[in-house]
Amino acid sequence: MAIRYEYWRHVLTGDIYAVKLDDARVIGACLMDRHEAHEELLPLLLYLDKHVADVERDRRYFSRYERVKRYSGRSSFSTSPAFAWTAARRRILSSTVRLATTRLPDVAQRRSPCQMKEDVLRQIARKVVQDGKLPSRRPDRTWGGPGVGAPCEVCGVPVGRNEMEFEIQFARDGDNPGLDKFHVHIRCCAAWEFERESQDQR
Repeated sequence: MAIRYEYWRHVLTGDIYAVKLDDARVIGACLMDRHEAHEELLPLLLYLDKHVADVERDRRYFSRYERVKRYSGRSSFSTSPAFAWTAARRRILSSTVRLATTRLPDVAQRRSPCQMKEDVLRQIARKVVQDGKLPSRRPDRTWGGPGVGAPCEVCGVPVGRNEMEFEIQFARDGDNPGLDKFHVHIRCCAAWEFERESQDQR
């Protein structure tokens, strides 16, 4: 059977997990905040093997979580955005991650970020931060919704209208005040957040 994704709720603790299923077998899981349970994010989350044992151990206590949000147009996130992958990203940041040293592909040769390997996407995001193409601080505001066809600031591949994107905004002060806006794939934004926070910890 095809891979499918669902949100599950632990009836005793109230914890919400996004789970990746192969037939009835859990092959990946991601601990979530219930306020961030969006249907469109399910196939884009960072699913960790380390959570599978937790879910399988207490499987009898889980029920499917149906109170899932769905995007309707473009929606605004908080100025201190708690993106849907936050819990998973924090656990990844707490461990040592060795990135591959393969040569990064040119923009013209890049595929959709959904098809990219995680280590390659993070390398691209790291270079974007190092080159100053994206700020290395939290956005002042974040909007989410369907793509508008603009190139992703991380991978360079346009975000199609059938894809979800974030528009991250940074206020600019000084002699030239204004608002810098960047369009990014959701998965590219996750990679940028990962590298931005990794840089802060160095």
